[in-house]
Amino acid sequence: MTILALCLASSLTSCTGNETKTDDTTPETDSLTEQAQEFAELEGVYFSKIYMTETQSVDLYLKISADGSFVFARGTDFENSEKGSGKLGKTESGENAFFYTAINGSQVNKGEKTSTYTIDKDGSVCFTSTMWFGSTAPKITNDDGTISYPVFTKYDPSSSVEPKDTETTNVTESTSTVPADTNAPEETKKPETTTVPETTKVPEQTKKPETTTVPEETKKPETTAPAETKPSVTEPTPTFSEGTYTGSLTKFVDAMNSNVKYDISISFNNGTYEYKVKVTLSGGMDYTADESCSGTYTLNGDKLSMSGKMSEGTIYGTSVTLKGYLSSFAGSEETVTVFK
Repeated sequence: MTILALCLASSLTSCTGNETKTDDTTPETDSLTEQAQEFAELEGVYFSKIYMTETQSVDLYLKISADGSFVFARGTDFENSEKGSGKLGKTESGENAFFYTAINGSQVNKGEKTSTYTIDKDGSVCFTSTMWFGSTAPKITNDDGTISYPVFTKYDPSSSVEPKDTETTNVTESTSTVPADTNAPEETKKPETTTVPETTKVPEQTKKPETTTVPEETKKPETTAPAETKPSVTEPTPTFSEGTYTGSLTKFVDAMNSNVKYDISISFNNGTYEYKVKVTLSGGMDYTADESCSGTYTLNGDKLSMSGKMSEGTIYGTSVTLKGYLSSFAGSEETVTVFK
């Protein structure tokens, strides 16, 4: 009897242990299933438009895959992870977060760059802490001093298509002046009654201007004209020299209570130019970005005809006044003077 009791006790203990192990693994598998479901629901492309000024804005794009990986980009091609990439997950406190693994082409240590977020009722991704987009960390300073971060909404490609302009043609606007011309033959009778033969003395009067020395007088302006045009062509050309020119432009935008500053450097060499600009937005929004571009130029007197983002330049001694799109965010051309 004692041996049987021990066997039964051992059997019950073994079953109890197996049941305990099964219960311990259930929460983990449930958590993984819930997380995978969340990623699947978030899968898609998102965008956020940040207004730097009244005429300048930038679109930030975000792609979330079904496995929870994400990529930021300036467009919808997502060819590289320069603006940021990584994996979604949860922080130790249970908050939803973006865990960056690469920014600006460089690897990021796990947990070094982490941005928390929430999901709005309409499915938008709302960042609740600092997020990174390349070398920038966009954020908005509100009037009351509080800080908010970008909100990414689901991207709808059809909404970006501009409606076609309706064509209007005023074909019916025509004036029938043909009947009025029928009176022309009646008017021609008047010159027939005039004494044209009697005015044959006119050619006799024309003999006087023939005797005037008009051609002799025209010789004087001919000698002065070329003398005036020579300095206008030769003087401006020596004032321009190749090299690097720098300058800055700062604007205050009342609507955003912000300052926008462009720190510009442009180098001219053998018909080509290299343009660099650092854009800094402060006040209502904190934002910085570094950009560069290149193009060609031709010199015509004191004028530069330029290709690319710069359209033209005017030379004033050791300075050049440039006109063009000062950054990729600019909605219109502006002018800025750079100095050597």
